[in-house]
Amino acid sequence: MPDLTPEGRAELRRLLVEATPEPWEHGNHWHIQGASHCQCRPEWGPAQVRRMDINGEMMKAHIHRLPEDQVWKHGINVMVDGDLRSVVNDTSEYGYMDDADAALIVALRNNAEALLDAADERDANAWDRDYYQGMIDGWAERAEKAEAERDQLRTENDDLATIAATLKAENDRLRAAIARVKTTADEYRQVGALSVHLNELDDALAGDSNGGDQS
Repeated sequence: MPDLTPEGRAELRRLLVEATPEPWEHGNHWHIQGASHCQCRPEWGPAQVRRMDINGEMMKAHIHRLPEDQVWKHGINVMVDGDLRSVVNDTSEYGYMDDADAALIVALRNNAEALLDAADERDANAWDRDYYQGMIDGWAERAEKAEAERDQLRTENDDLATIAATLKAENDRLRAAIARVKTTADEYRQVGALSVHLNELDDALAGDSNGGDQS
């Protein structure tokens, strides 16, 4: 079975060349009848007139393109140089093929060349695609690494903020302790000065007492 490798695409193109030319149509879109018997309904529009083999007899025939609402939606048909060909004669009405399958086959056949061209272009652009994909992957890897480094820095910053808060609290505690020491020192100095005055007063009182005894 052909695939979409270069070899498979080449085989599909060979099969397309040998197959009935496009465009294929789902359903019979044509009314073909001997000119002398053709109804030539107004909604069918003007007829193509040509000699054709109808039921084994060459005769002048009318070929009408039917309006869409009158198309007999069975089979797969194609008009090639004025010759109506049936690729598949009937579909679901007679059990040959589901109508949905016929519609799919017609769509794939009519777009086969475009699909194969797209596959060729895909392969032709594979190097560019892989190159740029490599660049994108590299950018993504660098971005992921940068995000990891950013998260690490955020963690370290949070740790430093915690340490800074701890140091500030310790500094505030030491400042408070120093302030208390200063207050205590001031109190001691005041007590010391009072003690000096008291000693001086005591000495003075002692002197006065000794002088009184001598007299």
